[in-house]
Amino acid sequence: MIRLQLSDDTPLHNLLRAQWEASQVVERELTGVGFYTTFDVPLSFPKVLDPSRRMLGDVHAEIDGLPNGAGFILWIEDGRLSCLEGYCYQEQWPDQVNAFRVWKSRDSSELV
Repeated sequence: MIRLQLSDDTPLHNLLRAQWEASQVVERELTGVGFYTTFDVPLSFPKVLDPSRRMLGDVHAEIDGLPNGAGFILWIEDGRLSCLEGYCYQEQWPDQVNAFRVWKSRDSSELV
């Protein structure tokens, strides 16, 4: 999901992609209707110029066991990649995901 969210060739996406590639996963939390995966980005990496909290939320998925699908938000806090949130629209998140298809819903050259 993150690779798709950061696939645009812009300075912003290139910076966030570099942060992601250097990051480590520090926590995973299942919520019942999705998940949070928290990242730690080394302080040596440059920050996004506008450090207020932002997000990219333009990736969606068809997932076996979720008739209404799922969405994903990539959170950026204090100019650094912070968390990937996955959520379903109406059902409980499946215990196991065997098959899925993901897509971007729009041009994500700007943070929301």
